[in-house]
Order: sequence, then structure tokens, then C-alpha cells
Amino acid sequence: MTEDELLFLSNNYAKLAEVKKKLEQLDVTVKSRNFEFKELLENDLFCITADKAILAYDKLLKPLIVMDTAFYIKNYPNCPNFPGAFIKTNLLDTIGIDGLLKNMRNVNDRECLLKECLAYYDGDNFKVFESGKWGTLAYEKYEDTNATLYTKLFEVFIPEGYKKTVSEMSKEEKEELAKDTPNALSLFATWYKEERSKCLVKK
Repeated sequence: MTEDELLFLSNNYAKLAEVKKKLEQLDVTVKSRNFEFKELLENDLFCITADKAILAYDKLLKPLIVMDTAFYIKNYPNCPNFPGAFIKTNLLDTIGIDGLLKNMRNVNDRECLLKECLAYYDGDNFKVFESGKWGTLAYEKYEDTNATLYTKLFEVFIPEGYKKTVSEMSKEEKEELAKDTPNALSLFATWYKEERSKCLVKK
């Protein structure tokens, strides 16, 4: 069986490593490509990710995937569900994780939601996969020394059913978490494998 080739539009090397590891099992070659996006100013993760995939394909004309993350802190002071789909611009590039924890220091209800979205487009097939995990915001950050964790949010996000941040988890605990709540990449991999099988049967 010949290998498929997909472009992954991101400059996040840790995220690229995860994508490559997941898709190499399907004989899919993943190549990274930087692409300058003009993001929608709409606080909707689905729309932002889908728009990126469509615009990028129109320029590159090759099968590709785009991934994005959103984070919703239910009771963030004076701004419920902050920062939403604007993690980089409204959080990481401004107040940072330390500023976030400072602003939340007197908030007892620290429920939050981490969402991921992956859009695939090959000119014919357009699919979007979403996943979400509820949890709580830690009171202190756990410094991420693991380069495979691709978002700083893992330093303060405690998934529901666990007592530690993702950054603190062992390899085994992370694998358990992944099985408990498949992320958008896993959902895409399952769909892609099924679609390839259908094509082979038709041939």
C-alpha cells in the first residue's frame, strides 16, 4: 500500500510530533508547513479551524489538516468563559499563566473546559473533528519539563476525575486519559483509517 501524504499547518513542533506518531501507524507521511493565517475574530473554535483549512487548501491544493485549541474558564472574573478560542492573543501573549492564576486566586469555582478541533480538507472531503474535556484550574502551575506537551495550559489544567495537572501525570496516566477521552486527532485517525479501507475495497 502506498503512503498518503498530509500537510500539517503548524509551527508547534511538539504538536507535530504527536500528529506524526499517531498517523505513522496508518502509513501516512506528515509534513509540517508554516502558513500565515488571518484568523477570524469570531470566538468559535469550529468556525476558526474550518476556515483555516479551507483557506489553506485554496492556496496549497494539497490534502491538509489544521488543529486548534480553546479554553473556557467558567467563572473568570468579569469575563465568563475566558479566553475561549483566543488562547494565544488574549492569554499567553498578554497576562500569561502567572497572570491567569493571579486573577483567579479568589475564585473557588474553578471549573473549565479544554476543547480541541481538527479540520481536514483534500479538495473533495471536508471533515471537522471536535473533542472536549472538563476539569478544574489548579491554584499553582506545574512547570512543564516534557517537550511533548504542546500547550502551556497543561501546567494548570486538572482533568475531571484526576487530582493532578496533565503536566504532572506519568506516561501511563496520560495514556489512560487519552483512552478515557479521545482527542480530535484520535477521532480523525479512526475516520481516516475507515475511509482508506473503503477505498481499498472499492478497488
